[in-house]
Amino acid sequence: MSLIKINLLSLTILVSTFSFAERTAYVTDNLSTAVRSGATNEYRIIYYLPAGTSVTVLDDEPENGFIKVRDDKGREGWTLERFITDQKGARIKLVETQDQLSKALLTIENQKKQHSAEMAKLQQQLDSASNLIEKNQSLQQEISELQTKNSTLEQQNRRMNDRYLQEWFFAGGLTVVVGVVIGVIFGRISRKKRSAWN
Repeated sequence: MSLIKINLLSLTILVSTFSFAERTAYVTDNLSTAVRSGATNEYRIIYYLPAGTSVTVLDDEPENGFIKVRDDKGREGWTLERFITDQKGARIKLVETQDQLSKALLTIENQKKQHSAEMAKLQQQLDSASNLIEKNQSLQQEISELQTKNSTLEQQNRRMNDRYLQEWFFAGGLTVVVGVVIGVIFGRISRKKRSAWN
């Protein structure tokens, strides 16, 4: 029988230990609340919890309307249950929202810097492409000018070749005429000499 009592007592202690787990709660936004050394207003005030402060509830069963809490500095005490809520207060939500907003603004600023850098790089590439287009146009113009000069030189070369051929043709014709004239003159002279010898 005593073994059953011991097991039953152990089970009761075990169940009571696991029946309550610590939870996070918050002081209401309307006011700060006193934390006392005991569970009634007769106990001395140890410290005050400002409105919206996060606390850990150590004993969820109220005693005289008080619950046991621990603040973020590790101090423990008793405060009125009606001033503790499971909902975050407006101050905490405001701080969290401001933190989220700051992070979002920082992200936006970083993206803005990144986009500015990309835009500068694209502008550089655009300027480079524009320079290449200008160089291409300049080279096209030079090619066009060189083709025009080449065409002019080819025409001058043809004219010079034609003139050269005409001059040679004229020189050849003149040579033939001079040769005929000389031949005629020498032919007469040689006939006269023959006739003079005869």
